[in-house]
Amino acid sequence: MIQYPAELPYPDLSGYALEHAPNLSRTAMQSGRARQRQKYTSVPSFVTLSWGMSQKEFELFEAWFRWELKEGADWFTGWAQTGGITTQTVMRFVGSDSAPAYMARMDGPDYWKISCRLEIREKQTFADGWQHLPQYILFPSLLDMAINREWPEFVFDYATYAEALADLDNLATGDVVTIRADETQAGQPSSYEAYVAPPSTLILDFANGAYYVYDKTSTLTLVTVWAQ
Repeated sequence: MIQYPAELPYPDLSGYALEHAPNLSRTAMQSGRARQRQKYTSVPSFVTLSWGMSQKEFELFEAWFRWELKEGADWFTGWAQTGGITTQTVMRFVGSDSAPAYMARMDGPDYWKISCRLEIREKQTFADGWQHLPQYILFPSLLDMAINREWPEFVFDYATYAEALADLDNLATGDVVTIRADETQAGQPSSYEAYVAPPSTLILDFANGAYYVYDKTSTLTLVTVWAQ
């Protein structure tokens, strides 16, 4: 998808207007009442906006419009303030045989004002179901704070089993560690309990004239595998 050039300014908010294509069919009844029904599941929207650009920015805009958009025929991704959650939408310039896709006029030395009408491919709104959760739409920052506090992002201790095993000497017996992609468990996330062996110990058995060396190996014992 063609992108609006990042080097160009965002549109001005003055004079910004958003409208949606008609989507109702109205039939007059003999009783004097009227029946209305929705015609389509999705309709485009239109925005009227303008930019202020320096001479050099206008030169870049004209080149981008001509060669990338094929004189405005192609869709592109750009900024538009709508009733949806995102401001990056798919749109195109509205032009015809008798109307230009945009108007540009000088507004001072080496400064241009560009005005146009853009078609947004699909009406931007929250997904169906969010209308039943108005508090989440009206107070998103409060929702983010609650989620981050009550359900913080889970951070794994190690990326792989080999990485955890290599760091075993820095753990303590009883520590439970988590692994993002355990290669011993088909790449699934997992957790292990660490056992860190004490230093080798020499045990003397004078009664039997023998001695023993207590030497155990540090290990990781599998606790959980989370299937993805």
